[in-house]
Amino acid sequence: MTFHFPVLIPSLNRYVNFREVTNRQYKNIIKFSQNADDKNLEIYFNSLIDELNDDITHTDINKIDKFCILLMVRSVSIGPEMKLTLTCEETGELYTGTIDLNKILEYICNFNVIKGRKVKINSDVSVHVDTPSQLYSDAGDLIGLISDSISEVIVNQKKWTLSSLPADERVNIVNKLPGITFMKVLEYADKYITRFDDVVIFTDKSPHVDNADPTEYKLGLYDNSMYDFIKMCYSIDLQEYYTLIYTLCETMKFSAEYIESITPIEANLFVSYKQAEVARQNEDNKRQSNSSPTVGGQPGGMDIR
Repeated sequence: MTFHFPVLIPSLNRYVNFREVTNRQYKNIIKFSQNADDKNLEIYFNSLIDELNDDITHTDINKIDKFCILLMVRSVSIGPEMKLTLTCEETGELYTGTIDLNKILEYICNFNVIKGRKVKINSDVSVHVDTPSQLYSDAGDLIGLISDSISEVIVNQKKWTLSSLPADERVNIVNKLPGITFMKVLEYADKYITRFDDVVIFTDKSPHVDNADPTEYKLGLYDNSMYDFIKMCYSIDLQEYYTLIYTLCETMKFSAEYIESITPIEANLFVSYKQAEVARQNEDNKRQSNSSPTVGGQPGGMDIR
């Protein structure tokens, strides 16, 4: 039986069991991220959600659900804290910050989600407006955002479920709707935007400037802030990842196949144990060297001159 853990899916109001991310999957995320391939990284995140559970697929859930799933998977598989290296804008000096991912997760999971609703456009057309489903969208793509917020279209009592369709097909259907549709969806979006005004995930204040003004980092629903935050949570330098793999292969004689089958947090634990062991050995050697009797000016030996 594979280890799994429960994740609350806000839109479904229930828990779903998920498995951990392995180093094999983590490496793929790092590669997409380092190549700045945002579209394919979102596709991979969706496939990962499907792969890590046996209950739901990414087409069953919305953007907030995906954010919660990927944040919880990151917390369990890699670690519940994210360390940041920040630069003071006034002095150029570096300083560190820490984000508690579990606190963000708790806040978002308990967020009072606005329920989707059916909007009548005219006597023949109605749409069901809901939370967007895509984590990533092209900048300025208003049509894409609007189509992503419409889960169903009913024309002359015939229904189309847009959530299961590719993005280009959703856009084609929405483009054929009356123009007032956009205004109705934007009215719904305005309510959500207002609700998200208070979702602060991190407050940054430089320690190098007296009375520095704090900077708040917020999440939004109709931009890429959720995607960018998830991407940042999973991002490390690819060279750092391969150095970790090499260290485990070389010093602990693990096979590459085994390393890719375990989680990033397990791999880092093995390295930290090895580092602690080496540090203890070095300390023991140093103590033995300092306590060895000196004979003829040679530690622990004899002067043969």
